[in-house]
Amino acid sequence: MVRLHRSYRNRGFTVFAFPCNQFFGQEPGTNPEIAEFAKRYGVEFPMFAKIDVNGSQAHPVFKYLKAAFPGEVSWNFKGRWLIARNGTPVHRFEGSEAWSSIEERIVAELDKKE
Repeated sequence: MVRLHRSYRNRGFTVFAFPCNQFFGQEPGTNPEIAEFAKRYGVEFPMFAKIDVNGSQAHPVFKYLKAAFPGEVSWNFKGRWLIARNGTPVHRFEGSEAWSSIEERIVAELDKKE
């Protein structure tokens, strides 16, 4: 995602990261610890506070995204949505798609006229 963010940010593409500890305790740290860890991998996009993405305590953003594309998030590093400029979710990725396919969808969405 770092490469895609760097490649297309000048065209209006942004990645938003939402840390979540619901998947085998992968993100047990504090929000500052998680942000510092992500910086080691070149993360420059917005990193939000740790949230739940599944269950009754799911953050409203994920309730909205899953209303458009139903189903629980299977893994926090695999669950991704492509959102149109107007805020409408247009595609959901769950980790099985090739990066080239994801990039093609991003470019197609960026090429659309409002």
